[in-house]
Amino acid sequence: MLESKLQAQMIREANKVGFMVVKIIRCNINGMSDLILLKNSVTTFVEVKTESGVHSELQKYVGKQLEKQGFEYHLVRSMEEFKELIKKIT
Repeated sequence: MLESKLQAQMIREANKVGFMVVKIIRCNINGMSDLILLKNSVTTFVEVKTESGVHSELQKYVGKQLEKQGFEYHLVRSMEEFKELIKKIT
């Protein structure tokens, strides 16, 4: 499955359970996560990769910087992982 289709499914799933979802297409910060989930004053950054997708060093670095700022950052590779994540943060 293409990463873009996986992201679209994830957005629909998150919207169903009340999340506002921001999909990052272009950003002034290289390596920024693909999705930002917002619900109940909690902000979670999600990097979406397919099973074979590469999580780049820049993306890892940005993820660590977000975590240092107190945000949650997650790499997800499947709908199953994503559903578990949104259950956890709901």
